[in-house]
Amino acid sequence: MSDDDSSLEEIPWVPIYVGQKDPDSFANREWTSAPGDRFPFDIVLGLKYLSNVYKVVVDVNPELVPAKIDVQVGRGEPNCENDLDAAKAAHYGNKGTLVFKIRERGNNRMEGRSLFADHVGHFVWLIVYKPLPLSKNPQNLVGINRVTILGYPVEKDRPRRAPSKSRTRDRSSSAPRRPQSNGRAGTPTRMGTPTRMSTPQGSEYAVTRYSYEGDGMSTSSSGISGDPLTSIRTVKRALQEKMDGSEAAGKNVEARVCRRAIQRLEEYEVRIEDLANRRSKALSAGDTPAAERLNLAMSDCRDTAFRAIHVDLLLTRNELRSIGVGSRWVEEEA
Repeated sequence: MSDDDSSLEEIPWVPIYVGQKDPDSFANREWTSAPGDRFPFDIVLGLKYLSNVYKVVVDVNPELVPAKIDVQVGRGEPNCENDLDAAKAAHYGNKGTLVFKIRERGNNRMEGRSLFADHVGHFVWLIVYKPLPLSKNPQNLVGINRVTILGYPVEKDRPRRAPSKSRTRDRSSSAPRRPQSNGRAGTPTRMGTPTRMSTPQGSEYAVTRYSYEGDGMSTSSSGISGDPLTSIRTVKRALQEKMDGSEAAGKNVEARVCRRAIQRLEEYEVRIEDLANRRSKALSAGDTPAAERLNLAMSDCRDTAFRAIHVDLLLTRNELRSIGVGSRWVEEEA
C-alpha cells in the first residue's frame, strides 16, 4: 500500500439496489448473478456518510469475471436519505471503467481493479457488464468478491440512515435510470477549528471560522457576492469554460490548474451547503444570532475557497468584479 493509500479511510456502505433482487443479497460484501440475469446489471451502494471517494477497488471471482464495470460517484441533496429515491435524484460525475481480462495460464490469482474517482458523493453506482467467455462459467455468471471504497469523510459526524428492509424491498422492483456524468470531482481539505454556539433552545451549532486577511485580496457583500453559494458556483462555471478553452488550445498546464481549482471549489461548496442548512434550522428555531454567525461562516468559507485556488490569478478583472472580489495583484497588472 502506498503512503497515499495508508492515509485513506475505508468508507462503510450499504447496498440499496441490486438489480431486481433483494439488496441483502449483497449485504455480506459478496455478490453473484443468477442464471438468466440480463446485462448490464445495476448495483447502487449508499455510503454511510458524505465522503470524498478517492478510490474504488473491485475484486471479482476469478471464475466469474465481467468484461468491465462502469463506476460513477453521485452526490445527493444535503441531508438526503440513504435510499434509492435519493440515489436516483443525485448528480453523478467522474465516470470511469474497470476493464477485466482473462487470466494467463499458471496465474491463479485475479488482481482487483482500482478506479481513482476523487469525487465527493453519497452513492457509488456500479454498472456490471456481461461475463468474459470462460470454460468454467457455462451459465455466464458474474461474481464480485468485494468492493472497497477508500476516501476522506466529509460529514463523518452525521451518519446517514439506512432505509428499512420493507421500504427497500418495496422499491427494489423499480429500476433506476442509469446516471449521466454531470459533475466534477472534489478534493479533501482539513481546515478551521470548530467552535460551539448555544441556542436559546439549548441546542448547539458547530461553526468553523475559515477566513484570514492580509494577502492583498478582498471581497464585498454587494451584488452576486452577497450569496456565497451563488458566487462559488459562478466561479466554477467560469473556470469550466476556461478549462475547456485551454484544452482546445492545447494549454494543458492551464487546463490542469483550472481542473484542480474546480475540484477544490466542489469541496468548499459542500461545506457551505451544510452551513446554509444549519442557518435555515436556526432561523426556523427563531435563533437570529446563531443564524447571523452561520451566515458569516458561509462568507468566510467562500473567501477561503477563493484564496485556496488563487482566484485573483485565474480570472480576469471583470470576472472578479462580478463576484465582488478585489485584488492588488490584478490592479498592478493593468
